[in-house]
Amino acid sequence: VEFEEEAEQSQFLAFSVESLAIGGVDTGKDFEVTVLRRGPKIDGAGPVSCTYRTEGVTAVPGFDHEEVEGSVEFEEGQTEARIQLKILDSVRKLNRIEFLLILEEAEGDVCFDPEDDGGDESAILTVAIEAGEQAGVLLRNFDAWIGINSLRRCLAEWKDQ
Repeated sequence: VEFEEEAEQSQFLAFSVESLAIGGVDTGKDFEVTVLRRGPKIDGAGPVSCTYRTEGVTAVPGFDHEEVEGSVEFEEGQTEARIQLKILDSVRKLNRIEFLLILEEAEGDVCFDPEDDGGDESAILTVAIEAGEQAGVLLRNFDAWIGINSLRRCLAEWKDQ
């Protein structure tokens, strides 16, 4: 009961969607993700903020998407903010790949919704980049098992040593 009363009076930071799918033909483009401040009594509520960062799952930062980090700040009474993401046009996407956009370290009179992905410590948005042009079965399977962009990243790091 105490948690329910606290939740009814709390303000939450959350994404406007639960997941985001980007078509393979949309590579090389910027996208905006909306972060919402929701809850009772937002009018007159003071400023709040949180940090954000991306984390690769099957997508490779620097090859499939631009790695970003920063902070989102909401002024008094502000209910929406946006984060810019970029899907890189490094190579055609042969299989569906994913990365995460994570909100954490909330400051001010705000928290994360314990019912959302990430629980009360963070908010997590899964961003999927859908497969682009159809490739042969052998190439698609190789990319699924090894990850062409993962291999490229390893070779680039090895070369820089």
